[in-house]
Amino acid sequence: EETSIIKTGFKSLDETIGGFKPKQLNIIGARPSMGKTAFAINLAENLTKQNCEVTFVSCETGERNITERLLASMAGVNLSKFTFVKALTNEDIDKIITQIDRYSEMDLKVIDQAKVKPSTIRRMMANKTDKQKVIIIDYIQLMASDVKTNDRRLEIESISRDLKILAKETNAVIIVLAQVKREVEQRQDKRPMMSDLKEAGGLEQDADIISFLYRDDYYNPPEVPNAFSKSEVECIVAKNKDGATGTAKFDFYKKIQRFMDV
Repeated sequence: EETSIIKTGFKSLDETIGGFKPKQLNIIGARPSMGKTAFAINLAENLTKQNCEVTFVSCETGERNITERLLASMAGVNLSKFTFVKALTNEDIDKIITQIDRYSEMDLKVIDQAKVKPSTIRRMMANKTDKQKVIIIDYIQLMASDVKTNDRRLEIESISRDLKILAKETNAVIIVLAQVKREVEQRQDKRPMMSDLKEAGGLEQDADIISFLYRDDYYNPPEVPNAFSKSEVECIVAKNKDGATGTAKFDFYKKIQRFMDV
């Protein structure tokens, strides 16, 4: 059977992995502050343009914050201005209003829920649609298992296995963000590897694609900060069951939460 490939909307990433495929479990791991939530929000926006129905499940950040980050990135308006509304210029406001109209037409649901289990995700996906379903979860270590044990490692393994089964059964694309262990910071080369995934032997087995985000300027700040708070971010594809591994590069404009192809 011909599998439809869903482009990520990032040229460098599509050149590496081809795109996402239905039934896939994708994991994107990173240390805090690397931009993984922003990256996931940008992906969500890109995937709605590929005729996907996207559900963004946030276990940590409120819906309003996620929406503001999305609008900041779509409008190219500094995220901090959403908190200090007085700082918004008329031009900013026009840009945001235009993007709010676009956002309301996008097939994107943002759900913030603290205790998300695989069964919760299954219920979210119950509706029928002709579109390709994509679920993005931020992030797996905050999820709860449907099977209670006292061993967190086993719980994460059960969650990742359930998510993989769910992707297969529903033909969905599931993208899960994951925290990376602090031990990375002790190494000379701080780029994460698969063994750095927190509590995550199961993740390595179940995932079709595992990528890591790495921002060198987080560890080695430039003497003169970039005026646009631009960082180079590497997306290191460490595992790809059906294709190539490699590194895609982006420019991350932190103030507006926007990732761009280099």
